Amino acid sequence: MTMLKRLVRRWRHDAGGAHYEYVPEGWARETTDSLVKGWNVAAVVDTQLARLDAWRKSFAGNAPLGMSDASRAASGGELTTHNTAVTFAYVAALAARNKDRLSMLDWGGGVGQYCFAAEAAVPGIAIDYHCKEVPVQCNHGRRVLPSATFYTEDVQFAGRKFDLVFASGALHYAKDWQSVLGRLATATGEYLFITRLPVVFEAESFVYLQRAYAHGYDTEYLGWALNRNEFLAAAQSQGLTLAREFLVSESAHIAAAPEDCQSRGFLFERSSPQPLVPSP
Repeated sequence: MTMLKRLVRRWRHDAGGAHYEYVPEGWARETTDSLVKGWNVAAVVDTQLARLDAWRKSFAGNAPLGMSDASRAASGGELTTHNTAVTFAYVAALAARNKDRLSMLDWGGGVGQYCFAAEAAVPGIAIDYHCKEVPVQCNHGRRVLPSATFYTEDVQFAGRKFDLVFASGALHYAKDWQSVLGRLATATGEYLFITRLPVVFEAESFVYLQRAYAHGYDTEYLGWALNRNEFLAAAQSQGLTLAREFLVSESAHIAAAPEDCQSRGFLFERSSPQPLVPSP
């Protein structure tokens, strides 16, 4: 790494670089910025594994769901994690009703953290857990969850149907998100849950850069802030009906962006198409 690159990285890591930045040139930034390394980075999985035990224990006892440290007083960030976990538990319980076994595809599921959440949400129901991730995550996920199935490519689960298809904080990192949504819809036997999705209500969809150093990930990645109506129209075109929309207590000020984004959750089911819900 040259001295200039080191200085740029240090500036971005510290307060001098905005955590979120509007990228008007879109995904072309991948080819011009060497610090945009994406998710297939060892530091990401190292950080997730370091937090995995606390995450798992939070579902095993009677502490608030999803707390990263049950002994510490709740903070705003932990409240967000808790509410996200409770929302997932509602969805999992809905998908598992009248079943002895719940098949689940977690697209972008890390090392399989949500398998533990599913087991806690529907006790007594066997969880057939499948996860699609980048290679470095899958390698460790297979060790953490030897009974689960991990995929590094979408084609590996092609032709399969799952009771619940789930993507949390993941779909917007896909350059061709429409194609990914189509593959997830095809894999959906009953419910598709897309959550922690950054949306905007007035502006057109745009690309932004996120610097993840504060999370211990030592990487930067691009993502979409999707226009809500565009996203819902794309889902409807795949034969999905919006069953319920969820608020997610996450928002981001993106420097120089046409609109700040809010995170939302969208639960879809396979049934006859319904009119789109108008923007709030």
